[in-house]
Amino acid sequence: MRLNEDLVDISAPSSINKGASPDHEKIFQQLFEFAPDGIVVVDKNGLINQVNARAEQMFGFSRHELIGQPVECLIPERFSNRHINQRNQYLGAPHVRPMGEALDLYAQRKDGSEFPVDISLSPIESENGRMILAAVRDITEHKFVEAQAREAQEIFSRLFEFAPDAIIVIGKNGCITRANAQTEEMFGFTRNELINQPIEILIPDRFTAKHIGHRSGFLNAPLTRTMGAGLELYGKRKDGTEFPVDVMLSPVQMEFDRVVLAVVRDITERKTAELKVQEAMRREMHLKEVHQKELHHRIKNNLQVISSLLYLQSAYVNDTATLEILRESQTRVKSIALIHEKLYRSDNIEKLDFAGYVRDLLVDIFRTYSGLHEGLAVHTDLETIHLGIDTAIPLGLIINELISNALKHAFPNNQPGEIWVDLHPLGDKQFSLSISDNGVGLPANLDWKKTRSLGLKLVMDLTKQLEGKIEVFNQPKTRFQITFGELQYKERG
Repeated sequence: MRLNEDLVDISAPSSINKGASPDHEKIFQQLFEFAPDGIVVVDKNGLINQVNARAEQMFGFSRHELIGQPVECLIPERFSNRHINQRNQYLGAPHVRPMGEALDLYAQRKDGSEFPVDISLSPIESENGRMILAAVRDITEHKFVEAQAREAQEIFSRLFEFAPDAIIVIGKNGCITRANAQTEEMFGFTRNELINQPIEILIPDRFTAKHIGHRSGFLNAPLTRTMGAGLELYGKRKDGTEFPVDVMLSPVQMEFDRVVLAVVRDITERKTAELKVQEAMRREMHLKEVHQKELHHRIKNNLQVISSLLYLQSAYVNDTATLEILRESQTRVKSIALIHEKLYRSDNIEKLDFAGYVRDLLVDIFRTYSGLHEGLAVHTDLETIHLGIDTAIPLGLIINELISNALKHAFPNNQPGEIWVDLHPLGDKQFSLSISDNGVGLPANLDWKKTRSLGLKLVMDLTKQLEGKIEVFNQPKTRFQITFGELQYKERG
């Protein structure tokens, strides 16, 4: 497209020689026509002398509709009168005015709609006198982006100021640069008292030295740390009182500096609630323990009643075999009752000090068979282990059976001898129980696995109940070796 040369010679502004070559003229005409901004040339009377293609597109007029019209046809009516005065003043003292001078300017399309613009003005000299070249840029999108940025900034400012948590901005020197209203409420300082103060002003004195080191380390290698990261943190109010807090730290890269955003939450109520829950749980555990102790106590008492009944019954029995059965039954009942008594008296009602139990059990067994063991010596090598009741009861019955059998059969005619009881952990949650004596030994023809002896059958059944293994050795002394692990408690269906 070529400009009408009889209208204006735009190839000859004040900075261009009027004697420009045709090639130069052609270049400038193309620059004019295809410039990305709308270009409007206005004469000294304010009439439009020429426009380019972008101006037609921008304003919705054809150039034939615009040429010869006052430039105010492109300006909203509410600005027209003022613009005429400004135009006349400009023509009186023309100068280059670049775009982006922060003027709030609007243009008007053919359909009457308005849009924001930036305008650059340049005076030019032509054969027809001085004219003004106006480069017009549609900044609708730019204004939209600015509006979004302002809206985002407004939202951020409101979120910052009215957040339910205290928000503190800390510079790289560790000093507070900004704080919100909740910070004032939480710590009792005004923000003017906090600005430019080291963040340690809000931290208890006993943590200050350590915190300075932590703060320097964080600034050198910043990372986001979420709230509730398992740290016991405390804040300090203006009056010196302390309170528990959660803190979230986020590094933020600003245009010229890096800052740290600290979000602080007062968790006093949460901590109070947690303490109440913990106290309730302690009370519940205490009540549970009291109930379990009471249960063990009642079971022990009931078993003692049974043992007493067996003892009383034996006073009316003359048959030796029957009397022996009653006495054996009594020792078995007492071995179980002793476990419940130990648990009842223990601080740990879940686990029994089994070594201590074995020592007391041996005393009870020897007391029951007091007429058979005047010349016996008992040796114990018992390591301290703690067992649950599901393991302790069958193991206690096994010890009762094997010691009782030794007292009844290993040393006839009250002959002297020795008995050994050893209990040791083997590792991997396994244990070893060994009971041996240097008495007369087992009969040579005895197949202990098929014996009809109630005591040995009980020992084998109870070992099986423990999921253990039993071995019997007869030389040079009789020894029962039982390997077992602790049974895991199972809920009864």
